[in-house]
Amino acid sequence: MTNANDNLVLHLKLDGINEPPKGNILLRQLQLSIQGNAQVVLDETFGSSSRFDGKKDYLEIPNSDAINFGTDQNFTVETWVKVAAEQACLQHSDNDIIEKWSSSGGYPYVIRYLRNEQTIFAARYDASNNPSVCTKTKLKPEKFYHIAFVKKEKKLFLYLDGQEEGSADDITQRQTQSDSPLYIGRRGGSDSYSNFFTGTIANLRIYNKALSPEEIKRDMDEELSAIASFKKTYPLDFNLYEGEDKESVIFIDNGTQGQELILEMSNNSEQPLTLTALSGNASASNHHFELRFRPETLSPTSLQQIVLKTIEGWSMSLPVTQADDTVSLYFLTSNNQVLGTNNTVSLTLQNVNGAAAGGARTTRVELLCPQFSYQGENVTNYYREKTLSIISHRGKKNIPLHVGFVESNRILNDSKTANELILRIVNVLKDKPISLIPASKGDEASKFIISFDVDYDWGLGRKSQVQGIEIKGKDWQQNKRHIEEWKIVKETQGESTTWTITNQNEENVELRPEQGVQLTISNIISSLPSGQTNLYIRYENIPDFWDGTFICTIEKTPILYKEGNVGIGIADPGNYKLNVEGGDTRLGGSLHLESSAEDYQIELCSYPIDNNPCSYIKIGNTSKEISIGRANANGLEVFIFSSNGTEKSQQVFYQRNLSETEGEKGWNGLANWINNSAADGDLVAMISKLTYAGTHVTPVPSGGFAEEFFKRIGAFKALKIVDDTPYALLFVKGRYGVMECLADTRNQKAQIITSHHHIYPNLEIKGDLKVVNGAITINQTTITENQLQDLIKLLGK
Repeated sequence: MTNANDNLVLHLKLDGINEPPKGNILLRQLQLSIQGNAQVVLDETFGSSSRFDGKKDYLEIPNSDAINFGTDQNFTVETWVKVAAEQACLQHSDNDIIEKWSSSGGYPYVIRYLRNEQTIFAARYDASNNPSVCTKTKLKPEKFYHIAFVKKEKKLFLYLDGQEEGSADDITQRQTQSDSPLYIGRRGGSDSYSNFFTGTIANLRIYNKALSPEEIKRDMDEELSAIASFKKTYPLDFNLYEGEDKESVIFIDNGTQGQELILEMSNNSEQPLTLTALSGNASASNHHFELRFRPETLSPTSLQQIVLKTIEGWSMSLPVTQADDTVSLYFLTSNNQVLGTNNTVSLTLQNVNGAAAGGARTTRVELLCPQFSYQGENVTNYYREKTLSIISHRGKKNIPLHVGFVESNRILNDSKTANELILRIVNVLKDKPISLIPASKGDEASKFIISFDVDYDWGLGRKSQVQGIEIKGKDWQQNKRHIEEWKIVKETQGESTTWTITNQNEENVELRPEQGVQLTISNIISSLPSGQTNLYIRYENIPDFWDGTFICTIEKTPILYKEGNVGIGIADPGNYKLNVEGGDTRLGGSLHLESSAEDYQIELCSYPIDNNPCSYIKIGNTSKEISIGRANANGLEVFIFSSNGTEKSQQVFYQRNLSETEGEKGWNGLANWINNSAADGDLVAMISKLTYAGTHVTPVPSGGFAEEFFKRIGAFKALKIVDDTPYALLFVKGRYGVMECLADTRNQKAQIITSHHHIYPNLEIKGDLKVVNGAITINQTTITENQLQDLIKLLGK
């Protein structure tokens, strides 16, 4: 077996942007070109790697025969990739990691990230055939994955973290070599197809042979050993926490004893760490470690009472307040001067209390070590820093608040719908208010802080989607008026956006009994998978109660319910019991449609001379005479009914006004009135009336909104009314198609007779209906698939 390194033609560690290429002697002479502002960043996997912003950052290596493989040449391309949570470049569906292509001709290899699928795609191209292979695993953001694209004879393989994820036949036949440079972080050629990549790339290797799975694993193991580089630079780490959950938190409480904090110091490297030999007690001038708190982190009581729980060989000084008001604790060990490989020391600090001034907040705590020996070298002024939360535990543990959603907790996760949820935070006490501290008190103010999980499958949405959410609040009280008295501050820095809610009042700042804040959370857009996610409501600095957190569940789903109706792929199902938006619907069994609504007759009639009988409209057993009402008045009467036959509105339009082009009572005004007064799904009836000889109704004039409106619904006869000819019209708002009758002569009536079930059928199809190996039965008559096809052919002749 040959040594794979003999076939290594390019190796870029990418842990220093200005490094020269390694590998093939020809490549060592090439110049690595840096474009944009690609950054070398520290990471705990490789020590350092290259970060690309997805806007203008990329690396370019000139073309070379060594990395430009022909149709029949075997090769392997390996790299480590960490995909950012959001891709900045959204030109196309892919963001390109490794590209030996400038958008013309063939290419030997490309490796791309498919943004929507969250998978890796690798391919070859001969300007005609384009074989490709894709991972099955979805990549999680901000996690390193090892990718290996292998061509072996006539097969292509794609590996993820050493495991084969897919294979395909290499069907290229013509030229795959290209004169394109090798691009890292983008595609070559036109900027319109640049497809910049946002994320981190490390250790690019290209071989002129097909590596075996064992050889790929060897490379992975070799590169993972780079973590030692990071640990070499930062061998000593620490944590400061309390409790079994190891939370980095200090409590503000009423007690004098306080809590216990664990100071944990660890040597995470592969070499022992030796401390300077010291004796005596710990002090500012005689110590191995210093733990430094920022001003007003520890309470005055804690500064007087804090002690180190007895542990052999360790001592701690009394708290020392520095000139800048920081507080230091000094530690010394007399018999543990060697901290072994991967060894940890735990010290327990007792009687610790957080300072009440400033209320709940976040601070920093620092660990300093003046000197230690490591790998034969002296390390001086070593420094590490951690975050520490300060939380109130004064008063009662359980706060009498109810937090929950109004109506629904569901959102549509279709990547485009802007959902809205309503959340209430209510004082459940019936006779006692909950006091609050006003917003004017700054950090000490009572506050509710809302946040969400982002990016992961269990999150609400991508980070950018959550940043787009808006929250508005108003005072809420059962059966009382709602007023605006809440201040909401949005903060987009950090891992997830937060909204901090405080009360703006200066007097009587409280949640009165059965009162609270109602929050409207809008513009919620999610492209993450269906399932449950959490909304977190952190409450802080509420007098007489501990700080704490409520968690409310949000359901991400393609199905929403509203007022007894169901929508699939649509936020508002409207008046439909089931409303399906977009895509294909497949039924594996039978579809049975039965209407629960009672059928009834609908009749419109306009007589030539309206003396006896009188023009009318009849809905079921209810008949209405047309009420134009004056003996010498002609015109139209328009009725609007809901889908169940209930009358909603009625309006009269006299002939003398209809003849005018403009005005609220003319034809344009009539069309506007229907358009504004009727909702989609409403039934609109229009009947003419003639009470004296002369012009019955003039036709719809050309060039105005009325002409546009009546053409849009298909009421073309309204444009052709002649003299005193009776006219009747019936249609459903929001649908194309009408029932329309214009009498042939002035002496005939215009009549429409139909039924509710005819107008509102059980099954309405706005698209294609496909019947496969089945039939449709209508009124006990069965129509087979072949018969349907014959009918379609007949209609097409």
